[in-house]
Amino acid sequence: MTALAAHGGRWLRDGARGPAPELSSANSSFQYVGSFTAQVPRGFLRPTTTATSPEEWLLALYSRGVRDLSLITDLSSRGPLPPHVASAFSNSGTWALLATGRSAPTAWAIGWHVGNRDAPDSRIWSLAASNLPGEGHDAPRVGLAEARNGLRAALGEIRIFAERCEELNSWATWFIRAETLLDDPGPAAPYHRDLLPRDASLDRRQLAAAAVQGWVFGGMGSWNDGGPLDPADQRAYERVGTNLYTALLLALPAAANGS
Repeated sequence: MTALAAHGGRWLRDGARGPAPELSSANSSFQYVGSFTAQVPRGFLRPTTTATSPEEWLLALYSRGVRDLSLITDLSSRGPLPPHVASAFSNSGTWALLATGRSAPTAWAIGWHVGNRDAPDSRIWSLAASNLPGEGHDAPRVGLAEARNGLRAALGEIRIFAERCEELNSWATWFIRAETLLDDPGPAAPYHRDLLPRDASLDRRQLAAAAVQGWVFGGMGSWNDGGPLDPADQRAYERVGTNLYTALLLALPAAANGS
């Protein structure tokens, strides 16, 4: 979704000059995606049209008057798990894409479902974008400086905790790398280095790289998998994890949205 907002949003704002950005086969965020579909509303006589790739979807959005696509991360969470834990599971995130322009805004959620488990190149996932009413949603207004400062503070807090907690010592270097990327003149995340367009500003690339490095919320082997045994440390573990997750949900839209 970050890649769609960063690449697709810029293409829409630029008036759809040239081909739609090639994401499904060329962007690393789609490396495990086998199919993408979206039902795009058209009109009374032809209620919807089916887009079968991100590129077709962006073209369909533009034809409907959409002129910007923004990442939003404040949808209501579902289920009993804390959001930073739930985010490790497919279809449990609180993020969407907000399409705005000449018509009423719409929000787009993307559902993940396992398609062909034996697909070549491990492209096992089938993605389906569905639109929701966009009223009541706005693109995040957090600026780059505020998002950067918030992420730096959250990374520093969780690093200090990891350094003093024996069970989590190994994570400290991971957070140090993320902090360093915020000031790196040539920021290179450990993966998804193409999350933003190549010519995105340095401060956006630094923020995106630090967010990718700092995203430790997964399943087996991740920050969520385990934790300290001491009850007081366990409470602190939940707090610093929640704070980092919150900072990341502000950093990614700040990096992806806008020019």
